[in-house]
Amino acid sequence: MFTSSYLLMAGTFFVLPLYLQLVLGKDTLETGIKIMPISVTMMIAAMAGGRAADRVSPRKIVRIGLFLLFVGLVGIMATIAPELASGLFAASLAVFGAGIGLVVSQLGNVVMSSVGESNISEAGGLQGASQSLGSSLGTAMIGGILLAGLTTGLHERVQADSSVPPEVQKQIVDGTEQGVPMVSRATAEASAEKAGLPPDQVDTIVGHYEDAQIDALKRALLAAALFALVALWLAGDLPGAPLAAATPGQGTSTRGPPEPEPAAQAAS
Repeated sequence: MFTSSYLLMAGTFFVLPLYLQLVLGKDTLETGIKIMPISVTMMIAAMAGGRAADRVSPRKIVRIGLFLLFVGLVGIMATIAPELASGLFAASLAVFGAGIGLVVSQLGNVVMSSVGESNISEAGGLQGASQSLGSSLGTAMIGGILLAGLTTGLHERVQADSSVPPEVQKQIVDGTEQGVPMVSRATAEASAEKAGLPPDQVDTIVGHYEDAQIDALKRALLAAALFALVALWLAGDLPGAPLAAATPGQGTSTRGPPEPEPAAQAAS
């Protein structure tokens, strides 16, 4: 559960700067401003989720958060285009951030409440390891899907374009057999010119590359959305009652207070 949640979060945070900086040409400051809705709604939702923990079960809060993550990812995917749809993009980021806030507000409490005081250090270490593993896997897996989609998409477009001579098609496919990097338009143009492509073919190839970028970004976000659905299913293992109702150190236990020992009954 922990690993899958952080996997999709890290994967999404890997994709967004690539879209804003390499496809749209935003600088670092502009990129930070564009993704600010995530931070704002994440903090608000985290505080709301923490306050609701006394009345609502972690399972329900996390599932609501993962559903919002899914909706936000679908919305972001729908806005990925050569021109930014600012309003819908910002709204999708806000929904995504709210989902993150609700999820992270619960997972740490679930772990710590499931162990006794003597095992808190070990539980904290396992939680940190799960977060690191999920973040690493998210960057690797979503990044791999992105680059694989970019390479495949460029090859398919170039080979399907009858205006590109067969020798140029072969040159491009052979030259990018090991993979196509995610770069800006200016860098792509420079690479095409350096490869010795005819000037009349450079714009065509770069256009195909930009189209392949958009499709690859959409595929990567779709993969993250599917991971959100997997995490939503895994959330069924979380406690179904508010943590305040659980016996300290027993996590998901919903039993009443223990029966007194026979000796204690006799004494009474």
